[in-house]
Amino acid sequence: MEIIQAKLNDLKIDPANVRQTDKAPDEGLLASIRAKGLIYPLTVRKNGDGYYVTDGGKRLAALHVLARDGEFDKTKPVPCVLREDDAAAAADVSLTTNFIRAAMHPVDEFEAFAKLVDGGKTPEAIAKDYGLSPKAVKQSLALGRLAPEVREAWRKGDLDDEEAEAFTLETDLKRQATILKKVGKHTTRWAIRSAILGESGQAAGMLRLVGIEAYKAAGGATTEDLFTHENNPEIIATDLKLLKKLADDKIAATIERLKGEGWKWVSDGSDLPDNARWWDSLPKSQIKADDRARYGVLVHQQHNGEMEIRYGLQKPAERKTAEKKKPGSKAEAAAPSISAALCGRLSEQITTAAETVLALDSNLGLAVIAAALTSDDGPVCIDHDRGEDDNDFAEQFAMFRKKPVDQLIRILAGLAASALDMGGSVQHALPLADDRDEDRVLLEALDAKKLNAALRDSFDAADYFAGVTAQACKEAIALCDPKQPITGKEKKSELAKLAADLAKKSNAGGKAGYLPPEMRTAHYDGPAPAKKVAKAKVAKKAK
Repeated sequence: MEIIQAKLNDLKIDPANVRQTDKAPDEGLLASIRAKGLIYPLTVRKNGDGYYVTDGGKRLAALHVLARDGEFDKTKPVPCVLREDDAAAAADVSLTTNFIRAAMHPVDEFEAFAKLVDGGKTPEAIAKDYGLSPKAVKQSLALGRLAPEVREAWRKGDLDDEEAEAFTLETDLKRQATILKKVGKHTTRWAIRSAILGESGQAAGMLRLVGIEAYKAAGGATTEDLFTHENNPEIIATDLKLLKKLADDKIAATIERLKGEGWKWVSDGSDLPDNARWWDSLPKSQIKADDRARYGVLVHQQHNGEMEIRYGLQKPAERKTAEKKKPGSKAEAAAPSISAALCGRLSEQITTAAETVLALDSNLGLAVIAAALTSDDGPVCIDHDRGEDDNDFAEQFAMFRKKPVDQLIRILAGLAASALDMGGSVQHALPLADDRDEDRVLLEALDAKKLNAALRDSFDAADYFAGVTAQACKEAIALCDPKQPITGKEKKSELAKLAADLAKKSNAGGKAGYLPPEMRTAHYDGPAPAKKVAKAKVAKKAK
């Protein structure tokens, strides 16, 4: 081999060159040759009066592009390594040079860029010399300046590229190292991002609602996500507590303004039942100012940051009352309504009682799991949350294989019980509501005596009577102690306390005492409403 100087017009791509695709030069190669010339000579073999380029086809193509654009002098000699190869040997050389060529590890590359800047080279000069966009240079420098612990974990393969990129959201190198230790080897980009920024999924929407300038004016700090798909980095608020306060303040100010317009009520969507966003509404323009006292307004921040305002709403109880007042209405008196929050607490109490009983019924637990795995709905969701235990499947499998069948069945019954999810925080979603067939069929399949006892243990009488109407308290008092005098002058709070005390007393010592209507299955064995007692007596006499 010898080093020669060849003219550009005397060089042609070798037919033996194995690279048949991706022959065009990229911007990085063009920028490098512009800035530094041809660093690596071409590998060539003789071809009559000229030379075939066996290795260096992309560099040759880049020289022709630069010559065409007037950025390279065609008469300038091109350094080449001349080999005495035939076509077969040339193909072997071409394959070898392409096959063994290995790219730098990303960490080495990005550290090198950081060293260039530390040595005085500007990001603009790097972008020009290496054919990179300003965003790509900014990304490279951020990655090259990650904490040493993060870069080392990336080198070792404990982090992948996307996980390493997530660490650039934190500019404090000590905190980067702390977070790396916290998330461990088996992590995700999402886990790292959450550890840095918090887990609020609404942060971007809140920032759009508040406005970046208002947030900064209040002293809010920001960082940049350099690795978005957009041309410009995403600005991210890092003070979530401040951001939430500013968003809440803006919503509260809107609510106060709307209250001044004379609406019956104005509420933040988070203070209403989950289904409130689907309540019927009316355009504001269709509601006369004199009619505003009949309707409510919902104010809600959407995930995209837009503020949703819906006018002309009526709560279910208001709508029922309005229906009753219509001329000729035959609507029956509605049962005492309870709040969505109380519905949620009752659902939890019923679920707790059911869990207690189901965990002790091995055969029923197996049936529950089989039904859950073969149906699309129901009160059991077999989607085990592993939590923080990080159990290894092989270890768990080995452990369970050693257990006898009866013990495995008890374990499955316990898992079925822990997977119960009954009812909800909406009035019509109570486990024993008319349309909750799935919940009811399971509750009534449980041992009735044990379930009634568990329901009485979980029932919070004081909380319940504080949240229902005075009439509901009076009815409960009459059931628990028919001789208890009621004058009609008692305050609601007095009735609630008396009802709670009597309900607790009726259940004392494991007696079949009072349960509210919302917690009574078909097998309820406590004090029954007067009309049901009367019917029972009539039936007994008929016999």
